[in-house]
Amino acid sequence: MNTIQLNLAGLNVSLTTNFPGYHSYLSDYFEKIVSTESSSHHIQITFDWSEESLNTYLGGLKSSGRFTTIGANTLTADNEVATVRKLERKWKVLFHIRQEEEKLTLVVKFPKKRVKDFFRFGPFQRRPDEFFFMLTYYVLYYPLFWYLEEKKQTHALHASALVYRNKGVVICGLEGIGKTSLGLMFLKEEGARFLSDNLVFYDRSHVYPCYELVRMHAQDDDFLWKDHFDQMNKFALLKGFFSPKFNASQEGITPDIFIFPEFSSEFCVTPISSKEAVARAVSLSHLPSELNHYSEYRHLYNLLDLNVKPWESVYSALDVLLQTVKCYRVGMPKQDGLTRNFERLKEAVFP
Repeated sequence: MNTIQLNLAGLNVSLTTNFPGYHSYLSDYFEKIVSTESSSHHIQITFDWSEESLNTYLGGLKSSGRFTTIGANTLTADNEVATVRKLERKWKVLFHIRQEEEKLTLVVKFPKKRVKDFFRFGPFQRRPDEFFFMLTYYVLYYPLFWYLEEKKQTHALHASALVYRNKGVVICGLEGIGKTSLGLMFLKEEGARFLSDNLVFYDRSHVYPCYELVRMHAQDDDFLWKDHFDQMNKFALLKGFFSPKFNASQEGITPDIFIFPEFSSEFCVTPISSKEAVARAVSLSHLPSELNHYSEYRHLYNLLDLNVKPWESVYSALDVLLQTVKCYRVGMPKQDGLTRNFERLKEAVFP
């Protein structure tokens, strides 16, 4: 077993695994936030590439007399849940979750299949980084999301964030609409500061970074990233990973501008109310797979304490956060190109 310790969103997280290659993947991916502190952990995760069958493990829990069976493969006890789920409708995995005061413990059992695993994960195969990328959401990010919601009333949003002209800027939208590209265009401007790409966290007063490497195709518009990011060549992925050459801010920012980019036939900037911005941001954020899949796992974690209703503050916290924020829908003709659309956006929103 190998352990990696991280500081994520202000929480101490440890992940221990015996899965071949996974520890090296995590060490490469999170190299900038690996922690050497031995303090107590908020979240403790064990990922076990297990010889034991999932039914045998569940049977052992049942025989303890502590659990109630609430489904074919789901057991609950006080502050404890165990269930078998299929990740991406393909990988059968067991989750055993336990909450003890301010600590969340997760044991994940991934059953060994000797013949299949030899061809998927064997010594002659490339490290399965696409699989590890997907796996890390379920194993690490989803317990983190739930802990932040339940303990801190802090929520995830599908958005990029940065500071430009001393103003906090959030760019919210679906994949492929230009969040990353617009964020990188801002970074080419003097004094701009990167906060986070793809996902951010928010509470009633601030937006915070969610640590992820930036994903994009290296061959596309390298002028956007080459001065600010290093391509991480350690990974075998369809879209590359990029790490900031500078230390990305880990502090929260107060948002001043909230942008929803869209493709349209003509360039236009339309101010919208904070109420519309809240509804639009939450709806758009839960369509991409990262947060869409989390919605299911949120309800699983909620079984730990049915008195907790973190979903209620998803809207209320964002509503308070955006009360004094200027919110815009920005329509951009795709045929005009990124540079032209960005210049018009600057003129309209940052005169």
